[in-house]
Amino acid sequence: MQSALAAEQAAVWAYGLVAAYARDDAAMIAENRSGHLLRRDATAARLVASGAEAAPPAPAYAVSMNVADLPSARQLAQDIESDAAAAWRVVLGSTDDPELRGFALTGLSDAAVRLAMWKRVAGASPSTVPFAGQA
Repeated sequence: MQSALAAEQAAVWAYGLVAAYARDDAAMIAENRSGHLLRRDATAARLVASGAEAAPPAPAYAVSMNVADLPSARQLAQDIESDAAAAWRVVLGSTDDPELRGFALTGLSDAAVRLAMWKRVAGASPSTVPFAGQA
């Protein structure tokens, strides 16, 4: 779960960078960032409730590319969601706890939907992938 928390923290931060170059997508960015904020906080709360420490967010994160314009910002948004999906896929596959599996599945599903939305906005084809979060 720590890796999933880290992915959510990175997503919250990276959407600030996306927002700087994708002003036409401001509503979608705000909605997606809000989703990651809620998932981040819920993940941290689950960790603490289980007796683990929730790692604090880093002051900054490395991103997958140099973002300098709208197309690269939209690609970064796709990478954010792909990374989040991958992190939740790992959680899903590493537990037998039905409640935690449901929580992870929701995280994976939410990221997959956001990834498809970004692919559609960017004009990528296909806009969906068979197994989001799988390399």
